[in-house]
Amino acid sequence: MRDLARDHAVYAVDLPGAGESSPLQAPPTGAEQAQLVSQVIERLGVSSVAVIAHSLGGYVALQAVIRKVQGIGSLAVVAPGGVGPINHQLLRLISAPLLGEAFQLRLSRVALRAFLKSFVHNPEFITDEVLAWSVASLSKKANRMQFLYQLRLAADAEPIDEILEKHGSPASSVPIQIYWGRHDPLFPVDYAYHLQEQLGAPPPVIFEHSGHIPQVEEAGAFNAALRSFLQGTLQM
Repeated sequence: MRDLARDHAVYAVDLPGAGESSPLQAPPTGAEQAQLVSQVIERLGVSSVAVIAHSLGGYVALQAVIRKVQGIGSLAVVAPGGVGPINHQLLRLISAPLLGEAFQLRLSRVALRAFLKSFVHNPEFITDEVLAWSVASLSKKANRMQFLYQLRLAADAEPIDEILEKHGSPASSVPIQIYWGRHDPLFPVDYAYHLQEQLGAPPPVIFEHSGHIPQVEEAGAFNAALRSFLQGTLQM
């Protein structure tokens, strides 16, 4: 984000239940997720934006594009949810009714570090700073519950292919680029090619040394690929 902010106006949006946004009271519908994106664009007062979204945020952004939300000029999605089931065994376990409430991510620092490392290909990216932030955040029950809500929202997401059957593909009207880590432990890289076929999008950009967060694990290569995509779409 800092790299793009050098020569673009960049806005970071927290989904409901995450960051500084209000807590989730109930899982939003697909239409409500799309409406959220529409409201953000309207509040920004711009005619067109490039949306860049990761994981659950990628799913929300795809909902918006598929449902023809106005003002989205292009879309870059990084390992979005909704393409297939979560492949991460622990996340599947704690997303189950009652088990998540019992578990609530009450982990020791050692266990939490191991949990965080399971999302990346190179464990060195889970630094002491990242661990300290995670410990402080998950020490609060409200934050643990919001994490659980977000996880269940991703686990129970309406599949993208079913949404496309209802609303049609947006590929002809909105340029879309898919990015994925080769070693993604949540959503296998095969999902990238399935999503490409579903959307009629160009071939996905695969980062060979990344897990679920290639924008962090291979930041230089990711930023270069993203800039190339944005340069082509912003000039259209």
